[in-house]
Amino acid sequence: MNLKDLMDKIDENDSHTNKFIEKLIRKVEIQNSQIERFRNLSVEEQNTYIDKCITKYNSQAYKDKEYAKGYMPRKELFWDLYYYAQKYGRECTKEERNIYFSDFTDALYVLNEKYVIQVYQGQGAEIEIFKK
Repeated sequence: MNLKDLMDKIDENDSHTNKFIEKLIRKVEIQNSQIERFRNLSVEEQNTYIDKCITKYNSQAYKDKEYAKGYMPRKELFWDLYYYAQKYGRECTKEERNIYFSDFTDALYVLNEKYVIQVYQGQGAEIEIFKK
């Protein structure tokens, strides 16, 4: 069942739920458009973008800024790349899994044959991107 099917099943008079679902639908539409926009970049441009994201999220300045706001460092751009990799990347091979897998690994994808995207699940979800 997708979000639009769910909306059809909800009482028409439940405006709060309808607004919430409309907001989710819009978020998914934006995410899909960003995925397609990224797909239209050349591999070199994609790699440059990924490198910039890695540099940003690994910087101590970014981590300190996030902690000062009371957050664990957020990595929204990594999550966008993960959704892209789910659609257009490939899952890791057995050999790659032997290198990158940990007890908490939930997903491993390879992007542009240069990056490994790893999602960890525990008491929450964490994501990392590594150069191969």
